[in-house]
Amino acid sequence: MSATSKKLLWVVLALAFLVPLLRPMLPDLVSDYRLFLVSTMMIAAIAVLGLNLLTGFNGQISLGHGAFYAVGAVAGAMVAPVVYLEPNMMAGILLYGFAGALVGGISSPGGAVAGGFIVGVLENLVGHFGNMLEKSTGFYIIGNGEKLTVALIIVITVLTLKPSGLFGKVTVKRV
Repeated sequence: MSATSKKLLWVVLALAFLVPLLRPMLPDLVSDYRLFLVSTMMIAAIAVLGLNLLTGFNGQISLGHGAFYAVGAVAGAMVAPVVYLEPNMMAGILLYGFAGALVGGISSPGGAVAGGFIVGVLENLVGHFGNMLEKSTGFYIIGNGEKLTVALIIVITVLTLKPSGLFGKVTVKRV
């Protein structure tokens, strides 16, 4: 691939990502048809990447990947009627994972696991003592409904006091 074709590819990819973002700001510039066209191109690109994963670099079909795709599809079809599917379904789990990794230290895998335990234990302790306080005094300060808030407070506190995390290493580079 020549240098000009690489630059052209980058320009096309940048435009493909910018067209949906420009739609709310410039509705006359980006028509519904162009948005549909770019969305279809992006879906096709994702499908091609998935096909590359399924067939591998040599073109052989990996039956193991196909079987796991089938198991995932069946599991999703079985859980869809039971669980209300929404776009923010995994937001809490992602927040807890991010909080654990930040508390333990992004540069330390063992620290990230320990940070996950720390976040989980602190969050449940705060929720438990908040419920006990509400039962004994009648004042509702924090309970099980605000557990995500506790994780955010822990992240803000750790980033303020020790930005590298509890077990992370500080790397300094001279420029």
